[in-house]
Amino acid sequence: MLEGYLALFASIAAAAFAHIILKKGTLRYRSGFQIVLNSYVLIGYFLMIISLIFNVWGFTKVSLKSMCFILPFLFPFVTLLARYIFKEKLTLNFGFGMLLIIIGVTLFNLRIF
Repeated sequence: MLEGYLALFASIAAAAFAHIILKKGTLRYRSGFQIVLNSYVLIGYFLMIISLIFNVWGFTKVSLKSMCFILPFLFPFVTLLARYIFKEKLTLNFGFGMLLIIIGVTLFNLRIF
């Protein structure tokens, strides 16, 4: 069971870093095949495949209810990584959106509604 949770967290980490690397690749090159065939984009896609493998492995070890709780944390993690790596400003809308995601996932799993 623990290896399933570790696989899910590895999946989230790989996907988050893939998003950041893909963004860096698209910011560096602006036209044509340079966007698709630069090293950043290829590494980003490779990390997405690694994330998919960890995700499938996690599906075999952890119940679906647990996965619904863990996987939405990808969005705040990507946002925070973008803040620290690209020095993006976190607006009130970003903060409110992250808070809504966390509250929604928590309420869904508490099953009080």
